[in-house]
Amino acid sequence: MNIQEYIQSGIIESYVLGLASEEERLEFESVCATYPEVVEAREALELSLEHQAVSNAVTPPAYLKDKIRSAIGGQQASNEVTTSYTTTENDYADEDQPLIIRKLFSLRSAAAAAIILLGASTLLNFYFYRENGKLVKAFNDLSVQHSQLVNNNQSMQAKLQDYAANFEHIRNPRMKAVKLPGVSANSSSMCTVYWDMQTKDVYLMVNNLPKPATGMQYQLWAMVDGKPVDAGMLDMDKDNMVVKMKNIPSATAFAVTLEKKGGSPTPDMNAMYVMGTI
Repeated sequence: MNIQEYIQSGIIESYVLGLASEEERLEFESVCATYPEVVEAREALELSLEHQAVSNAVTPPAYLKDKIRSAIGGQQASNEVTTSYTTTENDYADEDQPLIIRKLFSLRSAAAAAIILLGASTLLNFYFYRENGKLVKAFNDLSVQHSQLVNNNQSMQAKLQDYAANFEHIRNPRMKAVKLPGVSANSSSMCTVYWDMQTKDVYLMVNNLPKPATGMQYQLWAMVDGKPVDAGMLDMDKDNMVVKMKNIPSATAFAVTLEKKGGSPTPDMNAMYVMGTI
């Protein structure tokens, strides 16, 4: 248990103010028995409330002590004490003294209760402020996740539309499929060329090619009249299954080599990965 997070969760305030549920109260008392830090935090809060109540307590008038003694003992106040009172004090009759005392005590109790309620209200406001902050954070997190899901969904929809459009091309009866199996040490590699015999557009499907090293890029070649002709570069970072390449009017074979990024005017025959004849 992260004891600092537990202390800051607001459970101590709920327990001291009597707002905790029975389950929360039992759990809190169990934690107190195990972690002295929680007990110290609880006692600090109780002491803070007590200090707040005492510091704001209403001090009774200085002459109240003599009036209380007079009322209890049934004795009259001395002339010396009487002359020290103000004119307003002498206006009170002896039979009114108990009522005055009761009123003063009532005022003092009401003031102390108001101070305690003010402290409790402050703690409650702080507690609910923290809870509201947690809810706002959770809502913001959900909003971010929702936005990410929407963006991912839109991206996936766009890819599916591209796939659908490309597959519409390769399913066309005019398309001629040319298998390009792996060569030499790259026997596990495989590509397929789809060649539109009417428009002469060329589409390349990557069945299996290793990810090129940094600064390198695959290049498609068409054998025309016994010479290799650049048929376009393959950008594997775009995650497309079928890529439209350059238009090739005629060819007897296709091959893929690994060249420096941007392409080469002539193929590196030592870096050939796949090749297939028509």
